[in-house]
Amino acid sequence: MENIILKTENLKKYFPIKKTFLKRRANCVKAVDGVDLELKEGGILGIVGESGSGKTTLAKTILGIYRPSEGEVYFKGDKISNLPPNRMKAIRREIQYVYQNPGASFDPWWRVGRSLEEPLKIHQTLPEQGMKKKVKDVLKSVGLEEDHIFRYPHEFSGGQQRRLALARILVLSPSLIIFDEPTSGLDVSIQATILKLLKKLRNDFGLTYIFISHDLEVVRLMSDKIAVMYLGTIVEYGNTEAVFMNPKHSYTQLLLAALPKIKDQYIEKDILIQGEVPDPVNLPSGCRFWPRCPMASEICSNKSPALETIEDGRKISCHQI
Repeated sequence: MENIILKTENLKKYFPIKKTFLKRRANCVKAVDGVDLELKEGGILGIVGESGSGKTTLAKTILGIYRPSEGEVYFKGDKISNLPPNRMKAIRREIQYVYQNPGASFDPWWRVGRSLEEPLKIHQTLPEQGMKKKVKDVLKSVGLEEDHIFRYPHEFSGGQQRRLALARILVLSPSLIIFDEPTSGLDVSIQATILKLLKKLRNDFGLTYIFISHDLEVVRLMSDKIAVMYLGTIVEYGNTEAVFMNPKHSYTQLLLAALPKIKDQYIEKDILIQGEVPDPVNLPSGCRFWPRCPMASEICSNKSPALETIEDGRKISCHQI
């Protein structure tokens, strides 16, 4: 757990939205704007925030699907940002991404066996029998049967499709897996089964996870550390239990307060974050959360707060802390 497997430094990803007739960029969306993260080998990092906060863009920039506008990504001590495609291919074998809708990531015309063998054909040079054996072994490890290789993706349930997505990734023996909403759309009982499987696979294969989810309770159950994102920046970052037990940033407090709580057999009234998410093209001056923050003062609207370490080791981006 002491080795840093992934690190980002001032990572930014901007998307131009308009160009003039001179082909100059008129404006841009700052989807990820100066993110610093560290993830230890064997750890699980949870990333939470409202829709549009930049969680998925951050993950895809780490993986190399998007090239960073600025900043660096380091994997196992080596800089991997902006590598040429031939060198990035080897990195993508070790960093794998599980999409929110795993069924859509499979070719509907291919049987499962062919879909699972395809990554091995691209990244490895195993003989045909070696590939078939590895596919069967991995299917067994995720709780599926050997004869499932003859079925098509649409013949599987939502929970089984997530197991298939895991199997296709595990055939490459990755080091880091990024999960984008891995339990969305599943029944509660199926969610519990998938989460239990993820923990087992982590222990069996020595994996490291990045866990993106809107479900804060799932993130609390799964992650060692948590990063709370708002409009492309991290506002709070630290040990998961410390953040949940004593959130410091106003945005984190409001996110946790909005969770429904059961008391005396009734669900307490939800607490909603006031106001609308600002236009990502025209961000507020100073702290990006100040127009919605109940603790905002004059400095909040004039100066952007830095992400600073406080006494318990966590990092907070707030003038009021």
